[in-house]
Amino acid sequence: MEFRKFLKEHIWFIVFIAILISFGFPEMGLPLEPYLPYLLMGLMFFSCLNIHLKDIFKELKVFKDEAMTLGIIHLVSPLFVLLLKPFLSDELFLGLIIASVMSSGMSVVFLSNLYEGIASEALLITSLSNLLSPISVPFLVFIFARTSIAIDPIAMGLTMLKLVIVPLGLAM
Repeated sequence: MEFRKFLKEHIWFIVFIAILISFGFPEMGLPLEPYLPYLLMGLMFFSCLNIHLKDIFKELKVFKDEAMTLGIIHLVSPLFVLLLKPFLSDELFLGLIIASVMSSGMSVVFLSNLYEGIASEALLITSLSNLLSPISVPFLVFIFARTSIAIDPIAMGLTMLKLVIVPLGLAM
């Protein structure tokens, strides 16, 4: 069995084992922490090798689908957490609200590419989600949790530039 097919069929198990190991032995990942941005940039670079700019612009023409996807990502999860509020402590509720309204992770592009999805659409949705996050995250946390949080939009923008734009530009 070729490695790519094996990875596709068993990625859930690999991710599950990685989560278990990280919770059980968090200190194992500490030596990698300084290299994490570079590892993420490499992941993004290899994920973008099959993406063409014309595909991204083509996806922008049907923005209705992306808007609906962004709505699902940023509204359905916090609504679900809101339903669970009576069963959660205030701290856990706030943590889940923050986690549920955060922008979609860049790993979406990698997973889309891995499973032969539309990587350009995943990149567009993730990029839009990240671009909107300095405004959407504090707003949605306030709406759902009735509390405010501070976010540094310049630092978020620089991180997105480093982790998304540079690898995408190199891949093109």
